[in-house]
Amino acid sequence: MPAQRPVITLLTDFGMCDSYVAQMKGVILQKSPDAQIVDLSHEIPPQDILRAAYLLGDSYPRFPRATIHIVVVDPGVGSDRRVLCISAARQFFIAPDNGVLELVLRSAPPEAMVAVTNRWYFQKNVSTTFHGRDILASVASHLAAGVKLSRFGPPVADPVRLQLPQVTMGDKQISGAVIYADRFGNLVTNIERKHLAQVFQGAKSSQMLVWVGGREIRGLWRSYAEQQPGELMCLLGSSGRLEISVSGGSAAAGLDAPRGTPVEIARL
Repeated sequence: MPAQRPVITLLTDFGMCDSYVAQMKGVILQKSPDAQIVDLSHEIPPQDILRAAYLLGDSYPRFPRATIHIVVVDPGVGSDRRVLCISAARQFFIAPDNGVLELVLRSAPPEAMVAVTNRWYFQKNVSTTFHGRDILASVASHLAAGVKLSRFGPPVADPVRLQLPQVTMGDKQISGAVIYADRFGNLVTNIERKHLAQVFQGAKSSQMLVWVGGREIRGLWRSYAEQQPGELMCLLGSSGRLEISVSGGSAAAGLDAPRGTPVEIARL
């Protein structure tokens, strides 16, 4: 059986109008020409570490064993912040040590974690403004070629952690928050399926009342198409989190509910 081609994902805030993403891919392909490179997203809002952390946390479980994930959302590029290489969930993650791996660390305890310091695996001339190309992509290409994680630098045990919005629960209520709006204007919250199951077990969906951005929404819908066009609705999205949506429209455009807006749920 032929060896599996390495899978490498890229998650950045670079956008696609410049050549930054292509340059990273070029570095990877120089050392690992058979790599399958997957673009998770390059439309993370600039320097939005929290949004990148959630997107990575939602995405990595869908990938095969030994996938290498590169994350370049890096407000501290050129500073003394570390670059980490982590083995977790039988996959690898290479990212600046700024909290962007928070969702991975919460769901999959690391098997190994090192600070990337061995310049042998960097590009020859390292730009102080483009570590994504000259360090992270270069290290990923060597990792894909079979270099052991331990060769990249010393072990560490104190990664930077993010403080995420918390969900609080009572007998008949849940309090959470909006954590981001997706491209379609759906307001994604930190309230998960497990939270709803605990409070609404045995209840009808019509017994759920939600308050967000000064609006009240009754019920939990199964799909966008079930509600009348233009109407607000709540449903569980593909990430397993509660979303506030507008059928055929944008909840983000229609509600004053940016990230951090409280979301209150009660069982009637």
